[in-house]
Amino acid sequence: MSNKNPFELRFDMLQMAKDLAMEEWYSRQHFDREVWEQKVTDARENNQPAPERPNNPAFPSIADIMQKAEQLKAFVDNVTAPTQNQNN
Repeated sequence: MSNKNPFELRFDMLQMAKDLAMEEWYSRQHFDREVWEQKVTDARENNQPAPERPNNPAFPSIADIMQKAEQLKAFVDNVTAPTQNQNN
């Protein structure tokens, strides 16, 4: 069992939220690239011009990371956290 103080626990939770947000960003980026590469391959096979490469997904903002941290905290506190759709 850890003897961390509340500040250390909050920092750990914030770090976990950042890691989750970055993992989602890398996954979206990878998926978008895979889809684009398949479209390029299909275009070449059909003698079509290659589609333009898509822009990278939006990089996680501090607000995105804080929202994830709030969701993690709510889970730990056993409370229902606001979902992404409720904040929009």
